[in-house]
Amino acid sequence: MAEDACMRSVKTELLLKYLVIAVILLTSLTVVFNVADFIAAASDDNEVPENEALINGTGIYLQTGEEWDRFYQGYSLRVKYVNFDQKSLWIELLLNETTVKEKIMYEGEKFIYSQNSVEIFNITVDRIYSGAGEELVTFRPVYQFKDPSLPPPSQEPGNNNASGDNNGTNNDETPVVNGFGIKSALISVIIASICIMGIKFSK
Repeated sequence: MAEDACMRSVKTELLLKYLVIAVILLTSLTVVFNVADFIAAASDDNEVPENEALINGTGIYLQTGEEWDRFYQGYSLRVKYVNFDQKSLWIELLLNETTVKEKIMYEGEKFIYSQNSVEIFNITVDRIYSGAGEELVTFRPVYQFKDPSLPPPSQEPGNNNASGDNNGTNNDETPVVNGFGIKSALISVIIASICIMGIKFSK
């Protein structure tokens, strides 16, 4: 009897040790995750570095005569004319409604605009479609980089169009996923594993 009681006491002590380890591990992981989040948040800057892409490889589409004004720093892009048979189009880049560059282009060509040897736009003409008396042009990928000669960009591009307007955006960028659920699940799995091991060992 005394031997059984002693064995139960040892097993209970081991189980308590496992639980203490689990609590310590939970606290440590929580601190690590919180510190990492704090550092990431502190490193964010309202101003975008000059070499950073303001628009990073997204896709947009426009019909003939439409203007896409969702770029940063007052830029916009207009499709002036489309020749579907020749797979060509006439596009115009504007800054505050003033033309800064226009060009006749074909499918697969890149539209590049630079200022003082700094590349500001790199836009590829993807496809030209025709139907119901209208032409539609898709541009992909679309890159915009900060123009150092202009005031710093705001955090919201453009001023008129919402993302659901006809001047459409096909954003291929991966949406931000809230990491809290992943972190919590990871912590829970680790703690549960330790507890299960402790219970099995104490039997």
